[in-house]
Amino acid sequence: MKSIETSDIICVLKVIIHHNMIIEYSNLNNERKIFLNKELADILYLCRRNQIPVPEINLLIIDSTDPTELPQEIKHRLKIRCMAGVEKPDNFTDLCEYEKNIQTSQSILNNNKLWIIGGGAEGAIYGFYNAVKKITGIRWYGTSESSVRFAKPAEIIEDIYRPELAFRGFEFSPSEEKHDFACRFLKWMVRNGWNLLDINASRWSVYPFRDEFIRMCNAFGIKLAIGCHAVELFVPDSLFETNPEFFGLREGKRCIKAIVSFPDINKKSESRIQPCYSNPKLRDIMTDAIVNFINNHPETYIFSLWPHDGINNWCQCDKCITKAPYEIMYNLALEITKKIKRFLPIELLCYSNMFLIPEKTLQFSNNTYTIFCPYLRRYEHRFFDDGFDEKKLTIGTRYPDPDPINPMDDREYGVLLNRWLPYLRKIGSTPGIFSYYQLVFHDETEKSDRSRYLYHPDYKIVEDEIKKFIELGVKVFYDCSPPYPNFWPDEKFYSYLSAILWEQHQSADEIIAEYYRAVAGERAEVLMNILKNISLSLKDRTNPEIPESLIRTAKGIFSNLTEPISNRYLLWIDYIQMGNDSWKALKNGDINKMIEIENHIINFFEKNRAILEECIDVDYMIRYSKSVINFYKTRENK
Repeated sequence: MKSIETSDIICVLKVIIHHNMIIEYSNLNNERKIFLNKELADILYLCRRNQIPVPEINLLIIDSTDPTELPQEIKHRLKIRCMAGVEKPDNFTDLCEYEKNIQTSQSILNNNKLWIIGGGAEGAIYGFYNAVKKITGIRWYGTSESSVRFAKPAEIIEDIYRPELAFRGFEFSPSEEKHDFACRFLKWMVRNGWNLLDINASRWSVYPFRDEFIRMCNAFGIKLAIGCHAVELFVPDSLFETNPEFFGLREGKRCIKAIVSFPDINKKSESRIQPCYSNPKLRDIMTDAIVNFINNHPETYIFSLWPHDGINNWCQCDKCITKAPYEIMYNLALEITKKIKRFLPIELLCYSNMFLIPEKTLQFSNNTYTIFCPYLRRYEHRFFDDGFDEKKLTIGTRYPDPDPINPMDDREYGVLLNRWLPYLRKIGSTPGIFSYYQLVFHDETEKSDRSRYLYHPDYKIVEDEIKKFIELGVKVFYDCSPPYPNFWPDEKFYSYLSAILWEQHQSADEIIAEYYRAVAGERAEVLMNILKNISLSLKDRTNPEIPESLIRTAKGIFSNLTEPISNRYLLWIDYIQMGNDSWKALKNGDINKMIEIENHIINFFEKNRAILEECIDVDYMIRYSKSVINFYKTRENK
C-alpha cells in the first residue's frame, strides 16, 4: 500500500502508523461529539488493520452557529458564511438557501491542527466526513462492514464542502423487522451526505423504534418528511359507514375501492379511490387529522401531502371532476397551512393524473415544493434530449379520461417539466425531483425487463440529468429506487450519485474508476470492461441473447476477485441467466415456462438469502418475481 500523497502544506506533518489523529475540540452537543469520536476510533482501527498511514493531526470541529471564538488567523482565512444569529426562514425558498449554508463546511489547516468549521452542526459533521475521506481515503460504499474500502487519499485536504441541493434523500420507511438495516442506512446516509427521508405516516405510526430512530436522525442532521401515500390514516375506511359522501364517486356509487383502467397496457385492476375532496366537511376532517398528526409528531420537518397511490382513481363527482388533481392537493395544502399557524413545508407530487397543469393560476404560497416524478422510464434518452415531437405527448393529457401510466418516450417528461416549471414559479412552489434510476419494476408494456438486472441506466444519463435539474432550479432530490438496500452486484451507482449532489465533485467516470480500483485493485479495468459488456448485452431486449462466451469470461473474471465481492458477482450472473431465460420464454409465448423459471428465481433468492441480504432487499426481489407470475396468471384466467 502506498503512503498518503501530500501537498506542500501537508508534507510537514509526520506520517505515523500508530494513528495519533484525535478530535482535540468540538462545540457540538455531547451526543454528536460521542458519535464522531466513535466514528474516528473505528476509522483509525480500519486504517491500522489495512496498513493505511495517517498523519499526526488534531481535528477541531466547530459549529459556527455557536458563538465560539475562533483564532484570528482562522477567522482571516474563513470564506464560508458563519450562521451565528441567523434565524431559520419562514418560507421554503429561503429555507433551501439556509439549509445549504448550515450544511456547508470549510477545512483550514494550521500547523498540525485541522479546523473543520460548519455553517451549522450539520456542516461540521459533513465536514468531518469530507476531511477523513480526504486524509485516509476511506469510503463507505454500502451499509455492510465488507463494503468499507480505501481509495487513494487526496493531495489537498483544505476544502470548502457545499451541497448543490438543499435536500437529498430517499423515500424509505423503517420497519420493525428491518430495524437493524434502518440504523445502518442512517449511518450510511450521513457518511455520504444525504439528509432527508420521506416516510409513510401509516408505517411510522406503528414503528416501535421511533424514539431511537429520531435520536439518530437528530444527531446526524437527517430531516424527516412524513406523510406520503397515507390518506387512509387521516380518512379511515370506518367513516364510510356513517359518511359515504366523504368517499369517491365511481360509476355513480360512493366507494373505498373500485376497478380502474390502464389504457396503455389494456389492463383493469382494483385500486383505492381518492376521497371526495370537493366535500368541505371531508376536507375539514382530513386537515384536522393531519394537523393533529403534525402536532403529535414534532419530528415532522416536512409534511408529505400525497394522494392515494395509483392513477385514474380520482372521484368523478360533478365538483371534483372540474378541478385538476394537482389543484385539489395544492388547495388542501393551503388549508393545512392555515390551520398549523406556523411555517412547515408541505411536499406535493406531480405524477400520473397530476401531470395535468391546472387551467387557472393558483393562490401564491412559498410554503410548498412540488416533486416531479419521471416514473417507469427505460432510459433510452435523457429527458431533455432533442428529437421528440410534443404532439406525441401521451402522459398527463387526458384527465378526466384515463391517462396512460407508461411514457412512450423518456423525453415526454422533459416536455412536461418544461411546462410545469414556469407554472410553479407563478404559484411559488419550489421544484423537486423524484428519481427512479435503479428502480426494479415490472414493465407491463412487455417492452423491456431491463430494470430487474439492476445495472441501469448509463451513468452519463444520470450525471447529465442531475446537472440539468440543478440548472433548472431544483432544490430537492429524492432517490426512489427500491429495493433498499440496492448494492448488488456492487455499489457503483451510489458511489457516484452521492458525490455529484455536492459542489466541486469529481466527474462520475472518475468516481466510478476510483470505486473499482478500491474494490478490485489491479483487476479494476478488466472488471469494468466485462460489466460494461454485460450491460450492453442486456440493452436490446427485443433480442434477449447473451453470448455464452461472455458468460464464461465473466465467471472467470468474477472467480478471481476477493470474497465477498466474487460470490456476489457470480450469483448475479446466475440471476441474469435465469431472468433472461424467463424473458425469452415470455417472448416465445410460453407463459408456463416463464412461470416455472420465475419460481426457480424465487428459490434462488431464498437459498442465497444469507449471502445477499446485506446488499439487496431479497424480499423485494422475490416480490418482483411473484408479481410477474401473478400478472400473467391473472391475464391467462380472463
